[in-house]
Amino acid sequence: IIAIELYNGQGLATTTFQSGDSAEARVRVRFNQDVNAPEIGFFIHRHDSLLVMSTGSRDLGAKLPIFHAGDVLEAVFPFQVNLLNGIYHMGAEVRSGGFKKYLDQIVRAVTLQVHEDYAHGGLVHLHPRCIVKRVDM
Repeated sequence: IIAIELYNGQGLATTTFQSGDSAEARVRVRFNQDVNAPEIGFFIHRHDSLLVMSTGSRDLGAKLPIFHAGDVLEAVFPFQVNLLNGIYHMGAEVRSGGFKKYLDQIVRAVTLQVHEDYAHGGLVHLHPRCIVKRVDM
């Protein structure tokens, strides 16, 4: 892994987001050996190391070809930052053989700050609503 970066919905590199913002995680990998159908993943941990989410190219239906020594790829993962206020850490990994062999992993590559006005408990903002009606009994 040669680079792990976060971008906002406008395509600007940043580590600060408002809950609900669009974001892209970009993971750049240079291969030191030939790898058939590698898997590129990224994950987010809360400051206390609780895994918030983890996904990867295979999970998302991307089928990668053979990469040869010296090849460079960039995997782009668009997502919504539906997290509550706090500090989070993003990392990435490269695997081969269907999750069996880790070729590289960086756990805390990027620290991101999420701000929000919702300010209730939990970890994620699911954008709940409340509908109140008078009911005749």
